[in-house]
Amino acid sequence: MIDSKNYAEARICLQKVPEGPAELEMQKFINKREEKIVTILKMYPEPRPALIPILFELQRDYGWIPPMMVKIVAERLRIEPSEAYGVATFYSLMKTKRAGKYVIMICGTLSCELKGSAEVIKAAETALDIKVGETTKDGKITLKRVECLGYCDKAPVVQIDNSSYCEKVTPEDIVKIIKRLRNEF
Repeated sequence: MIDSKNYAEARICLQKVPEGPAELEMQKFINKREEKIVTILKMYPEPRPALIPILFELQRDYGWIPPMMVKIVAERLRIEPSEAYGVATFYSLMKTKRAGKYVIMICGTLSCELKGSAEVIKAAETALDIKVGETTKDGKITLKRVECLGYCDKAPVVQIDNSSYCEKVTPEDIVKIIKRLRNEF
């Protein structure tokens, strides 16, 4: 648990003065979530291990994690911004680019590739009229090729956002999934 001295330091750190208009807006966004951040900080003996849960919390509310957000959080936790950005970009579930409401992640590692993930990706690109790494013009769906999703025995695997998994997906299946997601709007 965080002691009263560390808690006080965390609160002081949360009050850093912004340097420009973009940073000011991001500071305001983060400051509105100060209570959540402090609650997360209290769960750890020091600020560094709180980085991942804080970034996920902010992503949930903001939709993605812009570089400015990573920089501000790093400063508040007193870690190097490059280290924080390395963490944010390492995890495929952290969105470091603006993404659609839904993110379709298609596994492209060996076992999924051998079972047809390349064809699933092509079908998704055609159905969405975008390439991997892009977001549809309406901003609703982002398509990503990701590394192992941990279901190699059920390849090819597709994950929708951070929760729903679809197993043994065919090109026809991905088209149906995309139609279902578009109809949810």
